[in-house]
Amino acid sequence: MALAEGILKEKILPPAVLSDAIHASMSAIHDADFLLTWNCRHLANPRLLPKLRAFMEQHNLTLPEVCTPLELMAE
Repeated sequence: MALAEGILKEKILPPAVLSDAIHASMSAIHDADFLLTWNCRHLANPRLLPKLRAFMEQHNLTLPEVCTPLELMAE
């Protein structure tokens, strides 16, 4: 939970979307290959992803590949 709260504290994601911060944190902590989401506003957002990746790297974690189900099916 502290990692997710750090994402909010750094203002990478707005406080109202704590669940999105938890989703990103848990996927990185558990070393997932993909973070599958329909949430293009906060998680699968190309403007926010570099900030999320950098935040995870600062905590010695790797954010998995974030994509929508359609993007994953296209591969």
